[in-house]
Amino acid sequence: MKRLFPFVLATVLTAAFPVRAESLWDEPQSETLALPVVLREKAVVASDKIRLSDLFSGLPRDKENRIVADAPSLGKDVILTADWLKKAAQKHAVDWTPADSGVSVTVIRAAREIGKEDVLPALVKELKTLGLSDNAEIILNGKNFPILIPVNAEYAVSFENIDFSPDSKVFSAQAVVKTDDETQTVDLKGKVQIFVFVPTARHALTPGQIVTEADVFMKKTPQERARRQKNTPLSELVGKEVKRAVRAGQSLTESDVRVRPMVTKGKTVTLSFVKGGIMLSAQGKALENGGLGDTVRVLNTQSKSVVRGTVTAPETIVVNGREKQ
Repeated sequence: MKRLFPFVLATVLTAAFPVRAESLWDEPQSETLALPVVLREKAVVASDKIRLSDLFSGLPRDKENRIVADAPSLGKDVILTADWLKKAAQKHAVDWTPADSGVSVTVIRAAREIGKEDVLPALVKELKTLGLSDNAEIILNGKNFPILIPVNAEYAVSFENIDFSPDSKVFSAQAVVKTDDETQTVDLKGKVQIFVFVPTARHALTPGQIVTEADVFMKKTPQERARRQKNTPLSELVGKEVKRAVRAGQSLTESDVRVRPMVTKGKTVTLSFVKGGIMLSAQGKALENGGLGDTVRVLNTQSKSVVRGTVTAPETIVVNGREKQ
């Protein structure tokens, strides 16, 4: 009988305390707890509406997309106060109350910015059809930039009411910015700047130095300034001698160079002239420097008269006539 006791006891207990089909040793099943509703510190919205999920986290799914207010204008923000948030939570049965009256949320409307650099290429292309020079640049004022559009929107720009002529220094136009949802018209104003390329010393040049192409670069310069500098073609500079010191970065003009002298002031030269159909020669003394083709003054050492002649070769001058007294 003693051996049967545990079995009998178990039978009695089972009869007295019926159990579920599950094992007595199974762990109890815990229910999923809902997350607390928490206010966000800041919200950035892309659409034109503010939704509950923009303001609170931990919401039931069926409340996340409920619209609570209009969003601010593109690029702007609005501050929602504790009192406003409390009323919105009550209206939509959200389990949240502000901890104090200083609680708030800043809601920012995201925007895509269109700057001057985005509009300029299309505007230049448009003005070129109206005669804008290839060496002109457009300077847009920044009064109406940036232009704001929805953050994910694609856009196209066209132009209307253009006031421009090829010889004008100013222009105006209207930029029409179109997206799928809206069209904006923006007034544009600006200046037209014409540029030219001016020969400029790459490094310091010293008197007597012969100018080479390596000594000069072409610097982009406003046309009006280049006119004041008497812009000289590069071909008229290369191969000539520097007359006076030129600084690095200084524009180079014809007044800075000369043809290397073939005749030097104070030196003896050969004078050639025609008399009675016969070519004659005489000795002279140069009274000034002169390069090939230059007209210079020379003292005829035989007649002691001053004549003028053209330099045709080193130390050689063809007399044009006697200098007037």
